Parts: sequence; C-alpha cells; structure tokens
Amino acid sequence: MKKRITLFMITSMLLLTALSASLAATVHGSANQWSVRITAKIGTSTVYSDLSRFGVNTSATAGFDTAFDAVESPPPQTGVFGYFYYPSNPTDPVDLTELSTSIIGPSDVWNWTYVAGTVKTSGTMTINWTASDMSTIPSGYDAYLQDSTGTTTLADMGAVTEYSFAASKDTTYTYLIAVVPTLVIPVIPMGALAAAASMMLVLVLYDRIRRRGMHP
Repeated sequence: MKKRITLFMITSMLLLTALSASLAATVHGSANQWSVRITAKIGTSTVYSDLSRFGVNTSATAGFDTAFDAVESPPPQTGVFGYFYYPSNPTDPVDLTELSTSIIGPSDVWNWTYVAGTVKTSGTMTINWTASDMSTIPSGYDAYLQDSTGTTTLADMGAVTEYSFAASKDTTYTYLIAVVPTLVIPVIPMGALAAAASMMLVLVLYDRIRRRGMHP
C-alpha cells in the first residue's frame, strides 16, 4: 500500500512540474505605460465629435496629476461630448470631476467611467478607438467597453474598434472601460505530458519487477 502511495505521489509531482512549466510560459511582462484615444461622435463632422484619452503611467496616481491628466472643456452649444467622470475629485477652485485625459498608475484598478452625450442633436453615436492604440496595452490584458454597472460587455475593444447606438437629443450615456488580465486556461505541453507519462510507466514496470523479485 505504501509503495502505491509513493508511486502516486511521484507521478503527481511530475504532472505538477509539467503544469508549472506551462504556467511559466504564459506569464506576461508587467504593465508600465500605455494610452488609448477614444472618440465620441455623430456623423463625420469634427464639430460633432470629442476626443478623450485613458491609460497608465508609472509616475501617475489615482488622483488628478497635472503632468498627465487634463480637464474636459465646456460642452459645445450643439454637438457631442465625452469625458471620464470622477465624482470624488474636488470641484473648487477648478472642477476636476470631468477629465478629457485620465492616466492612472500601474497598481490602480484599471477602470474608467466614461460619459458621452449629446447637446441639441441626436442620431447614431459612435464611440471608437484605434487598433494601433490598443496594441500599446500590455500583452496579457483585455479591454472591454461595458454598461455603467460593469455587468454587461458591449464591446471587446481588442476585437472591434467601435460601438454604435441611437443617441437621443440632450441625453447623457455612462459606460465603464475595464482593462483586466486575460483569462488563461493553462495547457500542459504535450512534451512535458509525454515525459511524465513515460516516467510513470517506468515506475510501474519497476514496481512490478521488484514485486516479482520479492515473490518468485
């Protein structure tokens, strides 16, 4: 009985070693700095568009950083707007709750509340971003445009470059941009799996030969 337990333990250790090797192969580099431009627009006129930017920098913080963040301009008399919303930021002497650029630190939660809306206009609003900007996000992370609660994904930002919807006149829409680690299901490499299986077979044969030697 003890021999079988020992054989099982050895085999398990071999399989765990193979699994560890697979996990090590899927570890990505640490995040440092990146940014993505995002635009809210109706039609093709620049009057009906607003450009914003979000991202990460090693020197940035979760609060307002004059070196990285920028305050959103007043909304147009007619057109669209888009900004990142921070209700807990101070409003005096300058209102820092609405930012056109929001850069946070690598250790912060990579979530941005994004607000887009219309002023005296309506139509198909498109929120878009570029694939080249998305490529600056570190490998091993995925970005999603979600509803304001973060429970419904509206667009995989790495797979598509825009999200469109029917926007009503004088209406505000709130979204959540979430950049999260990619869910990786580890796969044991066939080479490592074959090596573990071969070693298990050798141990089984050795155990049988040893038993025959002890019991002729």
